[in-house]
Amino acid sequence: MKSELEGATHPDEGSIERALPGVNRRFDEMGVTMKLGFQKLNERLLEKQRHRENSEDGRATQRRRLDLAVQLTEVAMKICQDGGGGSDNGVATVTDGGGSESEDGGGVSVSVGHDVRSRTPQSVRQMYNEYFGLCGFVNVPVEGGLFGLEMGGKEWRKHFSAADSRFFSRMQQVVEAVDREAKAKTKEVTDVLDEFDTWFVEKRRAFSPFVELLQAKKLVPQGKNRMSR
Repeated sequence: MKSELEGATHPDEGSIERALPGVNRRFDEMGVTMKLGFQKLNERLLEKQRHRENSEDGRATQRRRLDLAVQLTEVAMKICQDGGGGSDNGVATVTDGGGSESEDGGGVSVSVGHDVRSRTPQSVRQMYNEYFGLCGFVNVPVEGGLFGLEMGGKEWRKHFSAADSRFFSRMQQVVEAVDREAKAKTKEVTDVLDEFDTWFVEKRRAFSPFVELLQAKKLVPQGKNRMSR
């Protein structure tokens, strides 16, 4: 701009307007450079934030798994000693015969393609045991049962049909209702399971009418709404 002003031969040519095109170009170039610089900085900050969140999520997940393992060990001892692993309660010792294993982002082994064994449940206790991998469902298909799979994400049930997904969602609601009722009434889980199984038998072990009964008692939510545990 200085050279352009010094080279002016006419008074009007020495005005700032004559140099503005060059100034605007330089400002435009500076703007592009600064924009790219801030964009790269923002990308680095976001990457660090994602890394930090993943690390925190991983630690939190590990703590939840350890806490759950302790709780389920105590519950399993009571349920299985109370006859929860016998065929009279609709629970049979099974081995996993389907699905394949893969690694998720947190390094957790999940069984892709595994199917729920309690699709036609004989008792609420059976569903509870399968969901948490207790008694006859130990390590089926992984430690912690279906809950253990859920901790690794939903990929394991991507093969579910709409009916399978609906059943699994209701199964989760029933299991959560058992835990919620035990905490709310300060009862043993085994006592709540006995109570739920009494209602289940009253409904002739028909799952949908049983869920409707729990909904009427406000123990499970209507429709797709989920209650907090």
